[in-house]
Amino acid sequence: MIFGYALGGKTFLIDHYVYQGIAKNRTRFKNALALLAVCRQVFAETALLPFSSNTFSALHPQILNMWIKDLLPPFAHAITSVRLHPCLGLSPPEGWYDTHDGIPRLQDIFLGHEDKRLSPSLTSLKNVQLAVDMGMIGLGKDNEKLQESGWQFIKGLCETENSEIKFVRSETQALCF
Repeated sequence: MIFGYALGGKTFLIDHYVYQGIAKNRTRFKNALALLAVCRQVFAETALLPFSSNTFSALHPQILNMWIKDLLPPFAHAITSVRLHPCLGLSPPEGWYDTHDGIPRLQDIFLGHEDKRLSPSLTSLKNVQLAVDMGMIGLGKDNEKLQESGWQFIKGLCETENSEIKFVRSETQALCF
């Protein structure tokens, strides 16, 4: 129980390093995993805790999947919480079709061509959060409606690709890093 408090409750940002062609954790917590190096017994009892008691955050499922691919299977299977921060590039609202209830035309949204499915190695997922920001500033009351419509649209896309997983709105603001 105490080990869970010492090793959990953090959010690790997984980023894609384009020139190196890899995805890796870019978050640095001083001595975050030092407890695992105390002795073999402590390692044996706590090795999965950093994966089961923290949140792993990425812009896109493919970045997260790239990182997971390099993990040993027991570590990937232990992950329970992920957060995705899709960044959207939109045309101005006046270019949107009203017939779609405020949802922009598909070609007006940049979501990438990659698969939006999460890795099948994530067998213990309990919490999948989406932090979506439509990037529309200065629209006042309309901005809230657009944010909600955009979130519902992205949530629908993600849940379609990941039929067994329910996505919830993240309390954290979307990051475009």
